[in-house]
Amino acid sequence: MSQTVIRRWDVLGLLAIAAIVLVVYQRALNIGFYGDDWIFYQLAGRLSLLEYLTKYFDPRAQTAWYRPVQGLLFRVEYVLWEGNTSAYHWRNILLHLANCFWVWAIVGRVARNRKFALFAALLFAALPLGAQAVFWPGVVDPLEAFFYLAAIFFWVGYLQSLRTRDYALTFLAFWLALFSKEIGVSIPIILFLIDRCVVARPIRVQALVRRYIGFVLVWLVYLPIEYLAISRSVFISREGYSPTLALFSNLFDYLAALAFPWLFVPVANHVWLVTVGMGLTLLMVRWKKFSLLPMLIGAVLVILPVAPFPFVAHRFLYVASVVPAILYGWVLTRVEARARGLAMVILGVVILFGGWRITNDANDFGEWARVARVPFRNVRQAHPTLLAGTYLYFINPPVPGSNLIGMFFWHYGAQVTVGATDLGQPARLREYATTFVYLFDEQGNQKELRAAKTLDARAALPITLGESIVLEGFELVSDRIERGDEVVMLLYWRVTRRIADNYKVIVQLADAAGRVATSYEQEPRRGKSPTSMWQPGELIVDAIVLPIQADVPPGVYRIEIGMTDAAMKRLLDQAGRDRIIIEPVRMGE
Repeated sequence: MSQTVIRRWDVLGLLAIAAIVLVVYQRALNIGFYGDDWIFYQLAGRLSLLEYLTKYFDPRAQTAWYRPVQGLLFRVEYVLWEGNTSAYHWRNILLHLANCFWVWAIVGRVARNRKFALFAALLFAALPLGAQAVFWPGVVDPLEAFFYLAAIFFWVGYLQSLRTRDYALTFLAFWLALFSKEIGVSIPIILFLIDRCVVARPIRVQALVRRYIGFVLVWLVYLPIEYLAISRSVFISREGYSPTLALFSNLFDYLAALAFPWLFVPVANHVWLVTVGMGLTLLMVRWKKFSLLPMLIGAVLVILPVAPFPFVAHRFLYVASVVPAILYGWVLTRVEARARGLAMVILGVVILFGGWRITNDANDFGEWARVARVPFRNVRQAHPTLLAGTYLYFINPPVPGSNLIGMFFWHYGAQVTVGATDLGQPARLREYATTFVYLFDEQGNQKELRAAKTLDARAALPITLGESIVLEGFELVSDRIERGDEVVMLLYWRVTRRIADNYKVIVQLADAAGRVATSYEQEPRRGKSPTSMWQPGELIVDAIVLPIQADVPPGVYRIEIGMTDAAMKRLLDQAGRDRIIIEPVRMGE
């Protein structure tokens, strides 16, 4: 076959890959933003350039991870297309397409087998495992994979030719991958394994040290930065991210999903993982196929950073899913050598099934995104526009407050400020020209209140209950209540040291004679923030809603606040009092 014909078939193969990606992922274009997308979007739009660069490049400013490359990408995208959500989805789809091309190029460069390369890329194009990472613009894995695979491609080229240019490009791709997502730290290990197990050219120890010393120096710079960022992370303080024994269970589930990446049925996948593992071990031990090691170890290494989460999410497997695409591509190549028709049928069925799964998953993901936005349509419908200086404050919303900020920034722009109880900051309801407060009950029903501009109610705060629980302040939506409405208030708690016990908050509305009109008794934040979990110095915003019956007599009331232990014994303040008084609260006719 002539070189011209070979090139023509390469072009046709790449076009086929592109067609598959664009067809199976076209539903993602209508999903809109979801979850963390709103956070990245509003940060890119609200912060000045200096504030934004500080937010993403200063390790001390991090509350989740250290990913400046992802931050820069979102800023550039915001400048280019602002609130056009489809454009952000196009970015991830095109990144996935580029990653398919990288798979094709890497396999072609290593195996020197065009059919193998094409099969692997086609399988990866329609692989449903990890497809959620493509649906979700705020997920960095497609970007991370682009640089991760680029580093491998250029490294193989360097090992084959020893060109300085390829080494420099590898190093650059490593840097960009590392500062896109933490799993980039594993790249030098994979490069070393490719060096010793795939290319395996003789080299002196001194030359080997010189080859990798630059990567080690990058580790020495990066690891303290990442440690500083992750040690302050909300994942550690709130999400339960820790290396418990569940790590091994999660890792096993992840590897089982990789073993058969088209469908996950736990028991079947676990059995298949053992079967595949035995087959791969046999290949390496009996037939010395040590070239498999970089892929197998690489799959484990990119999973390890997410295994300590208390949950399993297959979107984390996007980068690792390159491995089964290559392995099953190799199997398909062996089948094709003996039965071309059968191989083509298998390939077609697998692509069709994968594409069907991706389309269904995109529809489901789009529905999740839509449902997350539904509770807040009432706000936009009631207030198509809002004046500058308007404040929207959400009490116990069904969506994190950090997401709501971006959601309403997308609709109203920077002239409207948004707050929520889960943000861990004082509401400051009276610092704005107009403040609307939104209540959500346990069923997600919503009610709008308008905050009074001034309050008569006062309390002598701060007051310490017990040895270390401090009530620093409070805010009432209004201290003038109509019967049949509710008293809505925010309590600001803080502890000076860790405590072992869980206490309940008791809030009562009582008249001058001490008769209780209504009361509230729960652990803080409706049981979602037990006192034993409070971190010293952390501000706890506890929203209290006291419904008022229509038959409550009008008059002047007071709010009494206390804390009780499991035996219903109240904590005392330093003066020996068992309750904090806020007054006056006036009940109207």
